Amino acid sequence: PIGRNNVKRADWAAENKYTYYDFLAHYYDGYLGENDNYSVTKRSRGSDASKSGYELCEYDFCPVNYKKVVMISAGMNTCETGALWGLITFIKAMMTSDEEGFKFLRENVRFKILPMICPSSFDKDTLAYPNANGVRINKNFDYCRNWYNISAPDKGDYPDSEVESRILKTWLNE
Repeated sequence: PIGRNNVKRADWAAENKYTYYDFLAHYYDGYLGENDNYSVTKRSRGSDASKSGYELCEYDFCPVNYKKVVMISAGMNTCETGALWGLITFIKAMMTSDEEGFKFLRENVRFKILPMICPSSFDKDTLAYPNANGVRINKNFDYCRNWYNISAPDKGDYPDSEVESRILKTWLNE
């Protein structure tokens, strides 16, 4: 750690230019495809606020006869890496484990995953809270009109002012 809420990228990631797209390719794209009982698809939900226009990608882990849908997102603040790695660990176990609990999930629950909400922040040497506009997405929502009570300079110009906030809300509402 280099500061209160900033995380220095691991040396291997910085040296190897391990990008957001590398992260998705390595940990998620290998599951893409379908068989008689299951399909995994990927789709863009839109581009983030950065000039590079990183796509926020959704992965849909879908058994043929699912009974429930669970939506999980991570990486709203890319410096909070525990969520990113915890989600990867869960998905890997769910897709590969023969343990009864994971087998049950794989056969009965559809998981819709947004692995990272602020992908442009992932490609920086120092992983930090804000998106490309310097806004902390977790402060940009107007849950119970609470946005108006937050006195933080990095909450955005108005509720849901950031494209990442709008993409996440649209994804949840759909």
